[in-house]
Amino acid sequence: MNWDRHTLWSAGWPALSAGAVGVVLSAVISPGFLIPSCVAVSAVAGSFLTAAWVHRGQQEAKARLRHPELSGTGNPGGIFGEVTQAAVTLLRQYESELQRLSVAKGELEISGKLQKKQARRLDAALRSIDQPVVLCDTRDQVLFTNTASRRLGLVEDDSISDSGTFGDLSRFIALQQLIHDTRTRAVAAPRRTAELNFTINQQAIPFRTTVTALFDDQNELLGTLAVLTDVREEKSAKARHAEFVSSVAHEFKTPMASIKAFLELLVDGDVSEPDEQKAMFEKIDYQVDRLNRLVSNLLNLARIESGAVKLTREDCDLNDVIQRAAEVIRPLAEERGQQFVADLSQLYLPVNVDRDFLGQAIINLLSNAVKYTPEKGRITLRSHMEELEAIIVVEDTGYGIPPESLPKIFDRFYRVPEHQHAAKGTGLGLAFVQSIAEDLHNGHIGVESTVGVGSKFSMRIPLGHQDSKRPKKPAAKPEPALANA
Repeated sequence: MNWDRHTLWSAGWPALSAGAVGVVLSAVISPGFLIPSCVAVSAVAGSFLTAAWVHRGQQEAKARLRHPELSGTGNPGGIFGEVTQAAVTLLRQYESELQRLSVAKGELEISGKLQKKQARRLDAALRSIDQPVVLCDTRDQVLFTNTASRRLGLVEDDSISDSGTFGDLSRFIALQQLIHDTRTRAVAAPRRTAELNFTINQQAIPFRTTVTALFDDQNELLGTLAVLTDVREEKSAKARHAEFVSSVAHEFKTPMASIKAFLELLVDGDVSEPDEQKAMFEKIDYQVDRLNRLVSNLLNLARIESGAVKLTREDCDLNDVIQRAAEVIRPLAEERGQQFVADLSQLYLPVNVDRDFLGQAIINLLSNAVKYTPEKGRITLRSHMEELEAIIVVEDTGYGIPPESLPKIFDRFYRVPEHQHAAKGTGLGLAFVQSIAEDLHNGHIGVESTVGVGSKFSMRIPLGHQDSKRPKKPAAKPEPALANA
């Protein structure tokens, strides 16, 4: 053991000094006691050395425990060497384990924050979905509903029961049964769909309800998810499509039946006079033209709605397009004894339009006005500027449109029942006008009408010229036609 002089001095000097003084006094007082005194001094010195050794061992042990990293790899000496080494080793293990646990704690905290954020994100996403969403557990208890589902009243309030759910769906027997069937038969069919009706504001609304069984990675059932989709628009679109197909079939059937009847008369020889035969051929020709116009307008509408039409736009004065359309209709109005007035703006109305299509739309509006205005009636064609739009107005003093027919007036094949006796037509003219104004020219068409007073159609077209390079070979466009002729 390496002795430190300072430690030895501080620990043993007082004891050594006391022993030496005792020996000297013993020799002076009683020389016979010199030998026992020496023995006593030796004992005192041994005690001194033992105390110093123990003190030194204590100091080294404390130092090693305070700074185990400085102890090295060797086995320390001293009476506390083995104990100190074991304590240092154990301390190192505890420090390593503490460091590992600290790192694991940090990772868990980060993972927990990420999972909470992801849960909030999923919750916000589900709540923002327009479709009603209902999440149930394995006992068909409601765990989650979004805002849309609560508008349906699928849960009575926002309070959660002691079991952590919103209760069951016993008030909606059909939905509850669909969820139950999906959960209990998930192995055979993990997804089921049915159309269910829910009452909102005393109105039964159909919803396509899809219930899906949810499984984890171990294929253990977690619950069910129900998603409800409002199918009112879909059913309405299907009904309109069926009505459209029926209307097309009817419109084709009428002229074809006439053509067949006239041909049978000619083939059977029932019409022998040349003048009568000529009249028959003229009727057949008229019906063929009608079929041709019908097919042409149907193709035009289909191409416009599908975006297949390529416009030939050009910068021009809108009044020029209106004037040309007026020249086409004026003779027809005068022939019926009607007053035709063109009150066009004195201003230059700059537009970038397809002359042919826009002209055909104006012709269709004027043609309708002529057909549904009685003799000596008045038809007025106007144009003016309003902010950033050019306005084309066709106004008549005709029969007028009933209020119940106004919302349908631009539907394909729709004809006002009260007007069918006044003129023949296919009911495609105004639908064609709407497509030209809105789909092709980013404009708008509207109508105001009073029965017995007349009707007023207003078409709005954006103002402004646009410099653009025209294609050298523009694509072919549909043949304009008088849809209601």
